[in-house]
Amino acid sequence: MCIISAETLCAPYLQGHYTTDQHSIKLYTQPENIPLNEFHTWFITIKNNNKNSPNILSISLDGKMPKHMHGLPTNPEIKNTIEGEFEIKGLKFQMAGEWMLIFTLNKDVENTVTHTFTVTN
Repeated sequence: MCIISAETLCAPYLQGHYTTDQHSIKLYTQPENIPLNEFHTWFITIKNNNKNSPNILSISLDGKMPKHMHGLPTNPEIKNTIEGEFEIKGLKFQMAGEWMLIFTLNKDVENTVTHTFTVTN
């Protein structure tokens, strides 16, 4: 894999783009289609919308399948690669259906982004 940054991945696939008052957040995966029962990697870029926005120094992740009321089968590792960019390794979805990933920025429960998507067979 030739990662220079999340936005310059070899064939980056944008999965979601969210804007808050303070930040612009983009979620990428490689491969394009989110695989079922396979480990894969996600990448997150976070840019400040203005000079007064706090830098994001850490993120945490919670994942769940709301209709089945269970969480992720793995404990993904999150690594800050460069300022404003994070790599999430070890994600795996064991069932097809709707999933949610909830990202908490800087350990601030008021500063979360929820990404909802569907994993198919």
